[in-house]
Formats: sequence, C-alpha cells, structure tokens
Amino acid sequence: MTTARHPAPAHGSIADASSPAVSLRDVAAYYRRHSTTPSRRWSATTLIVLVYLVAQVIFIRVILPASGLDAATQRQVFAWFCVATALYTGFLGWLIWRNIARQVRVDRLASASGLLYSEREAVSRFAGTVLQRPGRQFATDVVTTDVGSDLDFAAATFALSAGLTPRRAGFVQIRLERTTPHIVLENRRSRVLRSSGSRFRHNQRLSLEGDFDRHFTLYCPEGYERDALYIFTPDLMALMIDVAADCEIELVDGSLILYVGHPWRLWKPRRFAAMLTLTDALGAKATRQTRRYSDDRALPGAQLAEEGRRLRVRLTAGSILSIAAPLALGIYGVISLFYR
Repeated sequence: MTTARHPAPAHGSIADASSPAVSLRDVAAYYRRHSTTPSRRWSATTLIVLVYLVAQVIFIRVILPASGLDAATQRQVFAWFCVATALYTGFLGWLIWRNIARQVRVDRLASASGLLYSEREAVSRFAGTVLQRPGRQFATDVVTTDVGSDLDFAAATFALSAGLTPRRAGFVQIRLERTTPHIVLENRRSRVLRSSGSRFRHNQRLSLEGDFDRHFTLYCPEGYERDALYIFTPDLMALMIDVAADCEIELVDGSLILYVGHPWRLWKPRRFAAMLTLTDALGAKATRQTRRYSDDRALPGAQLAEEGRRLRVRLTAGSILSIAAPLALGIYGVISLFYR
C-alpha cells in the first residue's frame, strides 16, 4: 500500500478538515493520491457484489419451476426474494461507501495535521511484543509522521484476539532517542497486554509510589528496578492518569508503545485530536525521561545489556493446555494403534 505525503501544517487546522461530507470527487482525489488500483476501489467492489446478487436472482428464477409450487405462489416467492435482494444490495452499497468515506476523512485529518495516512500496513513493521505475536496480519488506519518530524510516531488499529471474543485495539508507537530496558506498565482498565497472552514473572513486578499501584502494574527485568523508576517518575505517572488513564505502555527496542483497549476511530475529529494530544504529551515527556538513559551493564558499543532486552514470561494455564492437549491426543492415537 502506497502512502501519500502531505505538507506539514499545524495540528490546529484539524477543525477546518472535519466536514462530514464526502463526495465522489473527494474519493477520486483520495485514490489518485494513494495510487489505488482499480480493483481495490469502492466501485469495483460494489460491481462485484451487484453481479453476484443479480446472479442469485437469476438462479432462483430458473429453479423455482422445479419446486412444485403453483404459478401464483412462484411469482409471490420470486417477488419477495427480489425485494429482499434489493434491500440487501442497498445495505451492502451503503456499507462499502461508508468504509471508503471513513478512509477519506482520516486522510483529510492527517493531511491537515501534516501527517501521512495509509489504509493498512503489515503489523510486523511496528515494535511491541503484542504486535509481533503470530496471527497479527495488518494494522488499519495507519497515521504516521513524515521524515524529519520532531516526534517520530505511528498510530493504528489492530486485531486483538482475546480468547473466544476477538476485539480490536489501538496503539501508538513513539521512537525514542535511546534504547531502554524492556519495561511494561499494565493497566487494569485496558488489559491489552494480558488479553494478548502476555504474562510476566512476578519477581519482575515493581511497586510504584503513591496510589499508582491501584491503577497500574509495573514490570522490569531483574536488576533494572532503579532504571525503571528513573524513567517512570511520579510526574510521568501523574501524566498517565491525566491523559491516558485507560492506556498501557511498553518500552521495547528503542520505542514506546502505547496500547488502548479500543479502536481509535480516527475518522472522528475529536478522536483524532485526542490521539494527537495524547501522543504529544506522553511522547515529549517520555523522550525527555529517556534522553540521557544509559545501561552500565551494556558491553562496549551496545546501548543495552542482553538481560535487559526482554522481560521473562511465565507459563499460563492456557499455554500449558495448548501444549498438553495435542500431545495427549497424539499419545492416545499411538496407543490406540497398538492395542486394537
């Protein structure tokens, strides 16, 4: 997916780009900027759906005489089927148009903010242990800064599988100037990290000052407790409660990943502006907190020692069961072959 590049006006021009009306001309301009192939345009998708539904109508018309119904009943059944198909076609057409209109609105808001927009990107290009798990395919509604921006960040929505109830969540990745230890700040209100299957050993848990433990749980590699408190100071934690009370943080591979337990819905100007405000506030603070960080344990030429790169995880009942159940079935199958 190609990404359009825009000039870089101030964030304050978001209000000027918040018009809800999206015209055919707007969609055509959006396709030109992003070099969208004809096969991926809304008109092609609508045509495919229309041809399929018309084929269904023709098929029903052909097989009705073989149903054994009298002529009057056949006409009545066919008429109701045509009405239902027309209503369904209208609904699908509205749904397809709504999706492309949302993309145009996000692109419009991104352009007004000096940002780049892409309909989707491979999620593997982003940092974060949640995003790197198997099964993560694409991030959607990806908004990023241009090359040379003061704050290097990307925001997007991704699919978060939580047991039998899949849901979507949002993230913001902010590039830091220094590589820090792998530190996780879990939030009891968001639970994105826990929903993704991440479970960290209890001996890596670090108590926070004041009442922050009521809202957050901090994990850092053993031996990096002072480093974690150097970064997650009380003023940073207070900022989290003020602007990101429903978010979680992961510091990993030189980036800060901010997770939120719901999709961003960036086509809404207020949600887009809230994402920018959150990113600006936490990004600036985290950059200042980590700008002078250095790991005394690191080897010459390295920014971080090996033991600080990843938190140690623990086995959960689900992970044990996922291994034990196939193994038990395999053993049972082998035994059954020999004792028939």
